[in-house]
Amino acid sequence: KVERERDALCVEVTRLQNDFHSSEKTHQDKEQELVNQIAALKKDDEIENLYRDLLGKMQDKEIHHSSNVHSMRKDFDLLKKEIKSLTEDKDKLTIVHKNIVAENEFLVEEKGRLALANECIFAEKSSLAENVACLERKLTEKDN
Repeated sequence: KVERERDALCVEVTRLQNDFHSSEKTHQDKEQELVNQIAALKKDDEIENLYRDLLGKMQDKEIHHSSNVHSMRKDFDLLKKEIKSLTEDKDKLTIVHKNIVAENEFLVEEKGRLALANECIFAEKSSLAENVACLERKLTEKDN
């Protein structure tokens, strides 16, 4: 489950990186388009007003782009922290699993030792029962 969540987070990180690169490309294309428009407007009489308008739009778009980039970086950092946390949880679970496996192996060995001890006790019990039966027969024979 932890690995699936980690894999899902990796996919999300990749998506965010792709969105970030796409946003940068779009920003560069629009910036070039605005630069081209500014060059064309310099030929007209209204150059200064249009230049200011375009500059304002570029600044607005730059602010918007910067905001998007900042937001994506925050999301990216949060996802990295979550991946790190999930990896740490996985490592802890791996240690717990190894401890449980080791304890289980110990218990299997202990069960084997106890089974052997039980067999020895059962054999001794059978031997003692035979000895008691033999002694009872001898006592019975002596009484007769």
